[in-house]
Amino acid sequence: MRRMLLPLLALVTACSSTANDRPKDVPRPDIVVRQAGMIFFGSSSSAPVSIDVHIRNNANVPLRLREIELRSMGMTQYELLPHRKTFAETIGPGQSRTFGLAATAITNTSRPQSEPLSMQVNLRFEVNGRGFREVVLERMAGMGM
Repeated sequence: MRRMLLPLLALVTACSSTANDRPKDVPRPDIVVRQAGMIFFGSSSSAPVSIDVHIRNNANVPLRLREIELRSMGMTQYELLPHRKTFAETIGPGQSRTFGLAATAITNTSRPQSEPLSMQVNLRFEVNGRGFREVVLERMAGMGM
């Protein structure tokens, strides 16, 4: 029960924090998070994980991406080490960009990991000199795509 409470608390916190930060005249960007390849541990307790974050700017002004942070949530078989990458990328009005990130998954079990990857993605943006955050909660279909 305690494991379920933390992701729920993160969801409530994430949803409440994003609406207050973004300027009212700036629509929420479309954000799609995808796992770009299989997670394969082999005989190791760690494995690389490629994540693509696709962002579409729905605003009439340029959107500047400052940071993307990845972390797994409520997982039992394996987890992502928290990963943060800073950016100074501008996405023009109506434009889309895809940003690739390389994270690391770790496990402490020897059985096959079949659990879907569940993660929280925190994005920090700037528009018209004002910073704001968006939070995306994503559950992948499995360890593959």
